Amino acid sequence: MEAKAGTGKVSPDDEADWRRHVPQVVAVIEALHEPSLPMKEAGVEIIRYVGPDESFVAYQSDAANVWRYMIDAIRQQGH
Repeated sequence: MEAKAGTGKVSPDDEADWRRHVPQVVAVIEALHEPSLPMKEAGVEIIRYVGPDESFVAYQSDAANVWRYMIDAIRQQGH
């Protein structure tokens, strides 16, 4: 989607053009909803500081939940 040269505005045709890709974007977001083990492990580093006495598995669960909440927020924003 590009702005018309010199106007900074997007034409209605360009606006409609990007919208045709929304179904594919939604499919990617759906596929990303469940974090992989490496993603959960990476999230542990952040979550660990919230509750230092939790187990590693609990950190992974917290990190996975944060990831899901972020993906859910993207999904809600798109609808």
